[in-house]
Amino acid sequence: MLVMFRVFRLVICSHSPLTRFPPSCYPPVCFPTASTHQFPISFQRTQITMPQQRDLIEQILDDHLEIRAFCKEIQKHRDNPKEAIKWFHQLTWEVARHSVAEELVLYPLMEQELGSWGKQMADDSRADHQRTKDDLQFLSDASTLEEMQMHERYVKMADELLVHLDKEEREDIASLKGVASPDVLLKAGKDFKRTKHFAPTRPHPENSMKPLFETPYSLMVAPIDKLRDLFRSFPDHDAVEAVEAKATGHS
Repeated sequence: MLVMFRVFRLVICSHSPLTRFPPSCYPPVCFPTASTHQFPISFQRTQITMPQQRDLIEQILDDHLEIRAFCKEIQKHRDNPKEAIKWFHQLTWEVARHSVAEELVLYPLMEQELGSWGKQMADDSRADHQRTKDDLQFLSDASTLEEMQMHERYVKMADELLVHLDKEEREDIASLKGVASPDVLLKAGKDFKRTKHFAPTRPHPENSMKPLFETPYSLMVAPIDKLRDLFRSFPDHDAVEAVEAKATGHS
């Protein structure tokens, strides 16, 4: 019973808004003592600042930069199979959450703001997601990308994914930016960020073309994905942060 409680608590805590990395990326938790956090009042007042809120487009573009950076890390570690598969798991974790958030937030907004043209672009992007998820699903149990079949499938997936990111920025996002108001994009940004916290962390190809069913399905499978992630290897937390910071320019 105690073991079941601890597992349940781990899964629930993994939905916290603070969740930004897979489980193996978390550093040890250190609780400050009274002597380490008693700062002067003036320091408390001047140092605590609220982070600037980013709109939907800014968040999506940052995600794209991180995805490209993770692909580069896989390529960089091609002579180190154990490290390469860690970065592939990181890529899968990010793409899975990002794609669900786009399907639930970005594409409906495109249909709302751009009408039939927006729906056509959204459907094309959903089809791109379907292909990527199919490939990631095929690669999900790979212990290495060295095997010829796995390597060829990964190269195909990565090439198509990078083309999709470029097309989405050039067509979908550029078109939406031209018509959506700043307030709409800010609200959508909140929804996008919240959705990523509850999204599955592994590909589920059966739902890319059924956005209306994605939300309840995501709530059901996300905890299972997070438990399965406990048994996957991921890059070091500091390494992931460094790669993301370099890609996006955010510390």
